[in-house]
Amino acid sequence: MKKKLFTIVILIMSTFVGLSAQNSQFHVGLGFPNGRFGDDDKSSSKSGYAAMGFNIGYKYYKPLTAPNLSFVFTIDAFYNDLQGDRKDYWEDKYSDVDFTFSKYINAPVTVGLNYFFPLTETVKVYGEGGLGANFSWMTPEVLEYSSVEVKTTHTVAFGFTYGIEGGILIQDKYTI
Repeated sequence: MKKKLFTIVILIMSTFVGLSAQNSQFHVGLGFPNGRFGDDDKSSSKSGYAAMGFNIGYKYYKPLTAPNLSFVFTIDAFYNDLQGDRKDYWEDKYSDVDFTFSKYINAPVTVGLNYFFPLTETVKVYGEGGLGANFSWMTPEVLEYSSVEVKTTHTVAFGFTYGIEGGILIQDKYTI
């Protein structure tokens, strides 16, 4: 119950933690894994079993000559753990083994366009989209049994990514 309440409080808080200053923005929030990355299908070898994590990022805006249109550069870092029930499965199945499970780290870098539509002097609706590269890796996984340690390491993977975002900008400082 405490974990669910904590998650709800963090979600509500992270909704309001997007601070802008002129042409840049720093943001923090929750990282929700989607697609195969967050899938927990035990019959699929492509399931990622990633749990909800957190995100920290930076955006830079460069206004273009068209009204309300900007170029946007974004860099983010996402940190996700392995789903708790998946950890429990392995720890229960092999109770005599000590596990240190991998953590997932993703760093997407995108460039794109941002457009906003003013509703009032202080409130604007915005939308943005971008394309880029995603760099992802996993921390080492360690299994210990009878004083024998097995460590699995992973290399950095590269893939193409896209981002789509929309919301409300208040006083040119806060995003929801």
